Amino acid sequence: MIEMLDFKDYATIDKVERRTIEQGYYDYNRVQKNFNKALETLGSLDKNDYCAAITLRLKNKVNGIKTDWRTANSVADALRFKISAKYWGRYGKKHNKMPMVRSIEPNKLWFKEHLHMVVRFKDLNQYYDENEIELFIRDTCNNFEEVNERDKTAVFIRMFRYWNSNNELGNTIEYICKTTTDKYDPLAKI
Repeated sequence: MIEMLDFKDYATIDKVERRTIEQGYYDYNRVQKNFNKALETLGSLDKNDYCAAITLRLKNKVNGIKTDWRTANSVADALRFKISAKYWGRYGKKHNKMPMVRSIEPNKLWFKEHLHMVVRFKDLNQYYDENEIELFIRDTCNNFEEVNERDKTAVFIRMFRYWNSNNELGNTIEYICKTTTDKYDPLAKI
């Protein structure tokens, strides 16, 4: 049985109004397009798979160089590689195919970027507890030079099942797509 998430269930009128007030805009059609693109990338729902929602706040400067979108993109690529290599072994290192969606967003003042990622832990080589997965991701993120390991709020991770039991998955994907406009696509890659 394949169950899909419906964007209308997560982009309620209240949420759209709140995001419009907070951001100053909310392009419903483009956010819906990215929502569906993210679901397509992550694949069909499976209650046996874990999913991690990761938020990374980057340092303002690294070695005297201001962090920007390219820095956040590099961190996302490195994190994807390390997670794929750890949980998919040789196959992950070579092909880098673990289902993952990332979003790079500026803060409210467009001063610096932060990174959101949704990672699906599918077809793992062995059983891993969700606490082990979270600890590995946190340690990996804190080892990046672009992340301030002394700031305990720089890395935020939520683990849940890749299933629609409590709406957490749909709300998370809608959240990472919320800044989509005709000029800016947070899911875009170079």
